[in-house]
Amino acid sequence: MKILEGGRKMALFNLVTTEPVWDPAGIRTYDTQHHQLVVWGKLAAYAANLSVGVTLAIEGKLVYRQFMDKGGMKRIITEIHVHELLMIGRQQEASA
Repeated sequence: MKILEGGRKMALFNLVTTEPVWDPAGIRTYDTQHHQLVVWGKLAAYAANLSVGVTLAIEGKLVYRQFMDKGGMKRIITEIHVHELLMIGRQQEASA
């Protein structure tokens, strides 16, 4: 979590989603996507305490940003700006 000028809080983190996909032969594989989330204010402090493997419900909006990288190439990134965040499950511990 970062505290910006004026005391505003911001957290950046990645969310991974995975869904099963079946190929034409009927073999199941998984499609995994990585999403960058931006969280502001009190939710940023809450998000900073989340751990890997927690199941979340997220509500927000997609934001597309453009910038020039160090090599002069135009880059476009997609972020989810989170409005609501709810932990709906904890990470399962490995059995011994």
